[in-house]
Amino acid sequence: MPNSLKDVPSDQTEDSRGKYREILLRHARHPQRHSVLSDSDFVGSCRNPLCGDHVQVQLKLDEFSISVSDVRILVSGCAIATASASLMTDYVVGRKVAELDALICRATETLSSRPSTAWSEEFEMLKPFETLRTNPRKIPCALMAWYALKNSIASLTKSEGAVLEALSKNETML
Repeated sequence: MPNSLKDVPSDQTEDSRGKYREILLRHARHPQRHSVLSDSDFVGSCRNPLCGDHVQVQLKLDEFSISVSDVRILVSGCAIATASASLMTDYVVGRKVAELDALICRATETLSSRPSTAWSEEFEMLKPFETLRTNPRKIPCALMAWYALKNSIASLTKSEGAVLEALSKNETML
């Protein structure tokens, strides 16, 4: 069983699809950071009304409210929604809050791109989801965690967002 995506060939051979399937199943069965974050700063969720899947993302910011110091997920849904949320947590920890909107946009574009579009190297860890591009009905499942993340940071007011953005661009102010 591969320990990371670096162990998986970049082309979509039958062997690589099997290894990707193993990675997805491992994250679906044992999702990372699947627990309650009692002192979270932001909480957001996304529900798919068609199937009932639900993803909640909880964020804890660092002491200066600039970067994400911890993230937790609660998922009640299919294997794809659970695996996507689990893998998303690796992208979020350590990121500046001001970067999250752009990160979410790039991730959702990559996950929902056409099969003929090259996979973004930035999201190599999400490569197991590449096969979903041929099954568009399952793409919303992979996107739910990213939409829940977006909803979690949407609670920032414009003034808080402007302050955080200014601070993240000029950390010497601290």
